[in-house]
Amino acid sequence: MKATLRLRLKNEEGYQPPFKVKKNLSLKPLIEGINQKFHAVPDKRQAHMCSYELHDVMMGALSCMFYQEPSWLNFQQSLQERFHQNNLFTIFYMKSLPRESQLRDTLDEVDSEHYRDIFKSLFETLRRDKQLVPYSQPLTAQGLYYVAVYCSQYHSSKTIHCERCLTKE
Repeated sequence: MKATLRLRLKNEEGYQPPFKVKKNLSLKPLIEGINQKFHAVPDKRQAHMCSYELHDVMMGALSCMFYQEPSWLNFQQSLQERFHQNNLFTIFYMKSLPRESQLRDTLDEVDSEHYRDIFKSLFETLRRDKQLVPYSQPLTAQGLYYVAVYCSQYHSSKTIHCERCLTKE
């Protein structure tokens, strides 16, 4: 007697993923939440001198970090030129595609406090859903979490810094 294993495909009826899907932690609601917060960031640039909305610049930077590909923006620009459509418009709610140099220059001018609010809301969502439990350490009564954050290859600045910043020489 020969036994065969049949795997169901995602689009087949009755498919169940091997994990519990949490709707509020899927990509769409997370990106929508960030999208709303980015729209709320005040743009201090002179409107008549700007080619791109601040929201589009911030979402473009997020997409580069999301896909961990610095040339992702160039790829999307080539899709837009060839097919008049790209993933940044559909997934990241962007209206226009800034160039990478404009992305860096514009992000340098955004106060980091705006990012803190976004981080706090994402962190709180993960904490409420108990997704951070495996990363907690009983170091203090407050309950600290270990989180590795390293973004210097995606964004570096000569104008934004603090006494705790890492420097490259």
